[in-house]
Amino acid sequence: MTAPKFLKFMQHFAKHAKPNPSSPILVLLDNHESHISVDILNYCKEVGIVLLTFPPHCSIKLQALDLS
Repeated sequence: MTAPKFLKFMQHFAKHAKPNPSSPILVLLDNHESHISVDILNYCKEVGIVLLTFPPHCSIKLQALDLS
């Protein structure tokens, strides 16, 4: 995924999740480079989305939590 496509996704997500700066939403992400760009960070801050990325190489620890 590219940064412009991820920004479009975040805009779509915000339209449906309806975050705002007084009641932000936490979004957990892997550490892919497309998730971190100035445009994405500025947009998320503006609409009330807090991005938290997991550190690299922690999949082995997190997969145990994936119970679907």
